[in-house]
Amino acid sequence: MAHIITGLALLFLFACSKEKSFEKPGSLPAGSTAGDFTAKVNNVAWSAADNQKGASVISGIINITGVSSDNKQISMTLNGSAIGTYLLNQTTLSAGTYIDGNASNTFAYATNQGVDTTQAGGKVIVTEIDATNKTISGTFQFKVFRDMDSQQQVINEGIFNKIPYVSSLPPAANSDTFFVKVDGVGWKPPSITATISSGSLIVAASEQNGTRSIGLVMPATVSAGNYKLDFTTGTFFGEYNPTSTTFLISDNTGKLQIIENNTTTRRIRGTFQFTATDVSGIGQTAVLTEGSFSVGY
Repeated sequence: MAHIITGLALLFLFACSKEKSFEKPGSLPAGSTAGDFTAKVNNVAWSAADNQKGASVISGIINITGVSSDNKQISMTLNGSAIGTYLLNQTTLSAGTYIDGNASNTFAYATNQGVDTTQAGGKVIVTEIDATNKTISGTFQFKVFRDMDSQQQVINEGIFNKIPYVSSLPPAANSDTFFVKVDGVGWKPPSITATISSGSLIVAASEQNGTRSIGLVMPATVSAGNYKLDFTTGTFFGEYNPTSTTFLISDNTGKLQIIENNTTTRRIRGTFQFTATDVSGIGQTAVLTEGSFSVGY
């Protein structure tokens, strides 16, 4: 489940909350400068590219995500909105993930996989949230695990220093459209975005305050045709979040039709439908029909 949640983390921002400034001076290592987002992955230096890092602090949820120039992604989603220590393990709502976008298997490694903290877990310490300048700072270290092949990655010496964050979703461009029926009720989300991350093209639509959202994930090079939306494949799938903390993912009956993916004008058009089920296993479902989109990326 971590693959889709990670891929959409920076797009599915959540509802706005009242902002405050928090500071704990001197908590970052000496020599760190504003804009740094660095770590070591298995003792190999990792650094987010300047145009591939960002954060959100909204409605009790913090997200910090970065992608390196060689297409390796670290993302942290924290269940809170204040400075402090956030534990990451198999039972916490906070999670850290890692994706190697160059590997043949691009499913995420995550702190909420594995059986115990010897396989996955760690912590993120948020040392500053500056609401005036809209930046966030802190440190992190954690192990991530992938259940499907029992592989582990170790991430340590992590720093994010004054990374800009957003606190609301942008309105859709006038040229972008998105429509879907959720359990028979039509919905036109006011915020629509599309982006390419770790080899995937992600189309995301949300209420502007982020209270519910839909995402479609497909290869960045997808061509016109018909595809099955099945989360288990890790290639084409959908997600519907009826609230900021409920994640419903597409089962193997979902369908995606790409009408056009124009890589010159950078616009994708298509239709979709899928039944989404709750990743926590409590049985919540939603049926999405008559979906359509036309989005620039």
